[in-house]
Amino acid sequence: MSKRNFDTLEEGTTYALPIWEIVDGKGIEETGQSLGIQFVRGSKLKGEDVEKKEGILHETLLSMMISDLKFKNSLVPSRESATAITKLQEALHWMEERQRERELREVVGTYIK
Repeated sequence: MSKRNFDTLEEGTTYALPIWEIVDGKGIEETGQSLGIQFVRGSKLKGEDVEKKEGILHETLLSMMISDLKFKNSLVPSRESATAITKLQEALHWMEERQRERELREVVGTYIK
């Protein structure tokens, strides 16, 4: 049982994450089912040959993880959880900083580096 396992359905876009359940007297176990996660992809420019796909943003996923871990850490506080929250906040900060920098260069929504 590895909590790091997931399936890549389409590289760069779609993933399947295992669903876990609490089993009385045992702990957590995989159910054998999965939850699909799809990230947004595409370009606003017509010349870029990248298929458009609807999905979530990395920033939204990071924000949700921060919120959930803060709640769980309020119930069972630990140094490790607090550190994980801080590192996720740092990751979110750098994703937002990347967005600001791309906005300044007017390349948001494109694959221009």
